[in-house]
Amino acid sequence: MSAVENKQMIESMLAGTVGWLEQWASDGVWIIPGSSRWSGAYRGRAAIGMKLLGPLTSELESLGTFEVENVIAEGNFVVVQGHATGRVTKVASLTTTPTASCTRLSAEKSRS
Repeated sequence: MSAVENKQMIESMLAGTVGWLEQWASDGVWIIPGSSRWSGAYRGRAAIGMKLLGPLTSELESLGTFEVENVIAEGNFVVVQGHATGRVTKVASLTTTPTASCTRLSAEKSRS
């Protein structure tokens, strides 16, 4: 896929119009900067789902919104920089989370 197509895929993933985690390559990386308990690098689709997204979403009352600041794409590699706002935990604290993820979209998925 071209860089333009990959950027469009990321936008579709964030909008929820395509399967999200399934679009990641098996060795994709999600990095959350900072010093929160979620900060760190999550390497691989399985780790992203099981160690980050599963536990994180189970603690949230509201996912809020993700605001994209930059999308850089070349070939099947895509870097998304942005931050989440309006996330509310089940104990009612509001969070803002800066995020950067380097994604290699799955070539098999991107062809369909």
